[in-house]
Amino acid sequence: MALKTKVCIISTLILMAACVLAMYISRDLARKEVARKGVELVTAINALNRELEPRGLGNVWPRAEWPYQKLFEDRDHIFDKAFTNAESYFEFLLDGTRIGQSDWRPYVEGIDYSHLGGAGVPIKRGGGKLSGTNVMWCILADFGPEQEDITPVLVTRNVDVDLLAAAMRGRILPNDKTPVTLGGDFATPFGDKTAIIVTGTGKVLILEGKNLTLGACFDNKRYGMVVGAHRIPRYLKPNK
Repeated sequence: MALKTKVCIISTLILMAACVLAMYISRDLARKEVARKGVELVTAINALNRELEPRGLGNVWPRAEWPYQKLFEDRDHIFDKAFTNAESYFEFLLDGTRIGQSDWRPYVEGIDYSHLGGAGVPIKRGGGKLSGTNVMWCILADFGPEQEDITPVLVTRNVDVDLLAAAMRGRILPNDKTPVTLGGDFATPFGDKTAIIVTGTGKVLILEGKNLTLGACFDNKRYGMVVGAHRIPRYLKPNK
C-alpha cells in the first residue's frame, strides 16, 4: 500500500475519532446544562415553600385538583389554581405574560423561561404566553412534604412519566427491573439516549436510556408515596 494511501486512511480514522469524541463531549455538556436548570428550578421552588409553609400558605408545587378552600378570595393566586399541563403552570409560576413589564411579579427568583428549554427544545425568548413546545419538563402535581425525598418531581419530557405515576400508586422495590421507555411522546430532549430526573430534595439523576429501569428512576431505593384518598399521582406534561 502506497505511503500516501496509508496517510489518507490514518487521517480519516483520526478525523472520525475526533468527530465521535466531539459528539460525546457535546452530549455530556448538554446533559449537564439541562440538569443544572432542573436543579435550580426545584431549588427555587423549595426555597419559596420554606418561606410560605410556616405562614400556613402551603406550597407552590402545582395542583392538578382544585383545592378544597380558596385562600385568597380577592385575586388570582397560585394556591387557588389547578393546572392541566406543564406550560400553564410554569407560565403562572414565572408570571410569564408580564416578563419585562413594571408589574412583573414571578413567584420564584432567579428562574426564567430559559430554564424550561434546551437540548433541542427551543427556549422562549422574552415574555408572553408559553407554549408546550418550549417546555422540556414534566412536573409532578400535588407533591407534598409528606412524600418521599426520592420522589421524581421534575422529569425530562422524553420519559414515560405515566409509568412512573402509575408505579407510585403502589410500592417500588429497590432495583425494580420494569423497563422505562424514552422518546415515545417527545424526541427531545435526548430522544431515547438519556433521562434526567430531579427529586423533591433537588438531587439530580442523569440516566442512560439503554435498559433504563423503574428502579433507577427512583435512585434504586425502596419507595412508597403517602397518597391521600383525594390525591392520585400524576404528572403535568407539556402539550405538543
